[in-house]
Amino acid sequence: MLVWLVPHAAHSLNRYLIGPDGRTPRQRLKGRSFKTEVANFAECVWYLMPKSVGVNKLNSRWKAGVWLGIREESGETLIGTKDGVIKVRTIRRRAGNMKYDLDMLQQMAGLPWQPVPGRDSIEPPIKIGVPEEEITKPIEVKKKEFSKRGFKIEREHVREHGMAPGCRGCLNADSGNPTAKSHTATCRERFLKIYEEHHPDKLLKITEKFLRDREGEEERVITAPEVVEEQDLPMEEELGENHAEARSSGENDVNGDVEMGNVIYSISADMNLKEKVELWENKYKVMKSRRWNDDVNKMNEALAKEGLENSIIEVYSPKRVNGIGELMGLAPGMSLDLTENDVDGLPWDFNNPAKRAKAEQLVRSKKALLLIGSPMCSAFSQIQGINFCRMSPTDVEKVLNYGRTHLEFCAKLYRLQHENDLYFLHEHPYGAKSWQEKCITELLALEGVVKVKSHMCAFGMVDSDHQGGGLVKKPTGWMTKAFKIGEGLERPCSGDHRHVVLIGGGRSKRAQVYPGELCKAIIFGFRNQMVYDGRLENGLIGALTPTNDLKDFVLKPEDYENFTFYDDVSGKELPKELSLKARQAEMKQVYAHKVYCKVPLQECYDVTGEEPVGTKWLEVNKGDEDDYNIRARLVAQEFAKKQLATIFAATPPWEAKKMLLSLAVTEGIGYRPGWQYKIDFIDIKRAYFYAPAKRNVYIKLPKEDAEEGMCGKLLKSMYGTRDASLNWEEEHVRFMVSVGFVRGLSSPCLFYHPGKDIRAVVYGDDFTILGAEHQLDWFKKQIENSYAIDFKARLGPQEGDTKAVRLLNRIIEWKHDGIYMESDPRHAEIIVKQSELEDASPLSAPMERIKPKELTEDDVKELSREDASSYRAIVGRGNYLSIDRSDIRYAVKELA
Repeated sequence: MLVWLVPHAAHSLNRYLIGPDGRTPRQRLKGRSFKTEVANFAECVWYLMPKSVGVNKLNSRWKAGVWLGIREESGETLIGTKDGVIKVRTIRRRAGNMKYDLDMLQQMAGLPWQPVPGRDSIEPPIKIGVPEEEITKPIEVKKKEFSKRGFKIEREHVREHGMAPGCRGCLNADSGNPTAKSHTATCRERFLKIYEEHHPDKLLKITEKFLRDREGEEERVITAPEVVEEQDLPMEEELGENHAEARSSGENDVNGDVEMGNVIYSISADMNLKEKVELWENKYKVMKSRRWNDDVNKMNEALAKEGLENSIIEVYSPKRVNGIGELMGLAPGMSLDLTENDVDGLPWDFNNPAKRAKAEQLVRSKKALLLIGSPMCSAFSQIQGINFCRMSPTDVEKVLNYGRTHLEFCAKLYRLQHENDLYFLHEHPYGAKSWQEKCITELLALEGVVKVKSHMCAFGMVDSDHQGGGLVKKPTGWMTKAFKIGEGLERPCSGDHRHVVLIGGGRSKRAQVYPGELCKAIIFGFRNQMVYDGRLENGLIGALTPTNDLKDFVLKPEDYENFTFYDDVSGKELPKELSLKARQAEMKQVYAHKVYCKVPLQECYDVTGEEPVGTKWLEVNKGDEDDYNIRARLVAQEFAKKQLATIFAATPPWEAKKMLLSLAVTEGIGYRPGWQYKIDFIDIKRAYFYAPAKRNVYIKLPKEDAEEGMCGKLLKSMYGTRDASLNWEEEHVRFMVSVGFVRGLSSPCLFYHPGKDIRAVVYGDDFTILGAEHQLDWFKKQIENSYAIDFKARLGPQEGDTKAVRLLNRIIEWKHDGIYMESDPRHAEIIVKQSELEDASPLSAPMERIKPKELTEDDVKELSREDASSYRAIVGRGNYLSIDRSDIRYAVKELA
């Protein structure tokens, strides 16, 4: 409610506050006074529902709502309701004690930036949904029951075998009526017996259709015990009793209509037919099952967001790292996908010798750098040992042999990689018996092969159970020759959270889906291994070119002999040598990030019909006159010639930064006896250069890179383009979400990581992060893997922590009794200088009391255009400064 009071109060001051000239601000602006009838704020009124003439004549056209103000744009009245805020034309005030209704006020929904909850618009509608109150009771229409038929009964079969008594389906079929009717259950059972006796092929087709329809059914739910202690057990789906073969991870159970199945098998006296049905069902299970875990799909999705292509062999698992080539600069054409069916339409079943030989040949011919294997583990899990007690020795041996065949073949492929000095990564539950298999122990004995353990909760894997949402522990073992990958994957559980038990409800299958953070750990571990082995140059982030190639880009001082550099904020002269170094560093980054490519000037006119957007240099001293820190920016000069629909980028309120500082020194949130949260300050270097350009924008080449007849086409966002900030917002949001953060509701620039209890506020390219020290280390590593960063400081109370840092030109200090903040002193100096008050004496009072009757003609005389512009600039700067200077707020308010 109070947020609506702010615009109402502002409008009221504009409409009714009379100034020294006897006019209100609205009169000065529009030339006329405000005469519309108003009610008291939050008063309950009657409003006439818009567009209600002739609609539902038995209903009243008047409804009750809360008066929130009058729109200045259209003169419409804003009315608050329990469904949201609407705009109306006609209201009537209520009498007596009906003017205020506490229940109505408490039920009111809607905010100025979202009048209707859940609707992405700031424009209030004229009505919301359909009126709930109806005088006339709606007619209840009984929904016609519909039952899906199990199989089709042909018309010729009805004519051949006769009609069933009372069956409308038989009657319509026999009479030739084109409208088909459903047959009764008795009739269908009769025809099943007829098909068994006279049409066995028809019965087999019915059975096949019945089994195919099972694919859409939900998997069987296994009820979990009420209390299950967390153990280092691989939580796999149980294999059924008397099961003849092991299922791969992620395989769905074939569940169907039990009643229909009983009918089919109970009426079948033909054992050959029954064997055909069972054989078909087993074949269908094999065709339907995938021999690899579904968990790797998440990695593919994460890489797709990065715009990546092909690079890695994956066997026994769906594609997840396929596409890493662009990320690490690898040559394309090095990827093999064994997750799909073979060209003959059959799955890659490695119990089939022909399939094993073909897959091995493909691996040998491709020679991929990294082979990722995640073979079926159902046969080796500890939980499966419980199922073995209910199975015959023959079935147990079949299950073990089936799984062992897959495991041994996978180990053979790993050995091929090792012999060729290539990499492999093997994943299995940490407690699985497969780690004691001979083929695995022999691999672990090879030089350079390591085994590590991780818990999936450390990578943000989540699920839910009867207690609600939580993290999933799932102890997992990894075997690899790339020890850098092992270092990234070896993460134990922090022990400060609840775990979701995976037994039952299909949770173990959902836990096969890798979290995005785990996928990235594999990707960047692989990249680090290649850098370590000299297969990839260091200094690459994403698809950037190594900066070493740009050492020859040098600016010559003689080209700037008569050129003077100035600070674009303070206007002070800057040293030429330092300014040239700043420009040179900027141009190296422009080339490294491939911000633009040179194209003929004519292309710009052909595509846009206009000349290229101009460019200019901006130099700013981020330090002071004793310690220069000059930043140069090449910016575009794209002016608002035409309106763009979506160029808005959000910025957080300064209070959000203050809130992080406050939480850090709030007991119970930021600290308790024995631990203390700290604050990291991280700046992204050339943030916009990481955001791909979304429009065709052509720029004039700067003097340092000019070429006759050529211009630049933007490939990345450039400072000064109208949608650059929006493009960067989409990029950094993509990154934050990919590592497990949840975006804020009050401001899209706020983020929270539920698994690690990290809070972050992003202001442009400045990241302020609050959390435990080891979690801050984790975040720093994640962001360094994606962007080039400037780690400013880690603010904290301990001896080794930084105690002061500059944030958005404000000085933040952590002292023994709390955190202090000092505003940017340069703005106060500029105001004093522009007002020519360097030698003036300060006053103890904020301003002199003005009596309107004592004003002279010179006092009310309008300022010249130049003086008015200067006045607005000074007041605007003072308004910005007053955010941090409470001592000048009153004076600035009066001046504004």
